[in-house]
Amino acid sequence: MFLYGNRSSGPPEPGGTAVRTRVDRSSLDEWAGDWAVAPNAGRGVLEDRRPASRLERVLAVGDASFSRPRTALRQVVSALAETTVPTLVIFRLDSPIDQEEILLAIRDTGADRSAFWQVFGWSHAIDGLFWTRGGLHRGRVLPNVRADTGGDWSHRSLLRRFSQWSRTVESGKGRP
Repeated sequence: MFLYGNRSSGPPEPGGTAVRTRVDRSSLDEWAGDWAVAPNAGRGVLEDRRPASRLERVLAVGDASFSRPRTALRQVVSALAETTVPTLVIFRLDSPIDQEEILLAIRDTGADRSAFWQVFGWSHAIDGLFWTRGGLHRGRVLPNVRADTGGDWSHRSLLRRFSQWSRTVESGKGRP
């Protein structure tokens, strides 16, 4: 699993910073406690601060933590070259910068990489018109790419989309 953003301390790097972590079913709860939560994000200045999570100690989080995802994209594409197992990639965008570059890189990984990309971000932070053009957000342009531009997507719908796609890939029917 890769997480990307800007470092919590020091100057931001031009392509952002990517942190590779490992998660499996037996360590999911521990991983979520370390990386999937930002306990101080969204807390007011006068509210009690909780101890920083591992995510907060490594990456800047909060409203002003916009990042350039190029470094993470390169690392994910490199990791995908090492596997043939259908892989779910959840890629969060926080600004419209680099959207076209990301989409072209996903396309260029090729269908044989067996990766399903779920791109998401709030509609005010990414260009919804870009992702809905030609049905791109529904997999009509690239069958292995879906995009959501709102906060209403759920893990159930995400896993359902991935399962449907991976069954198609494993059965050899249609384009992966």
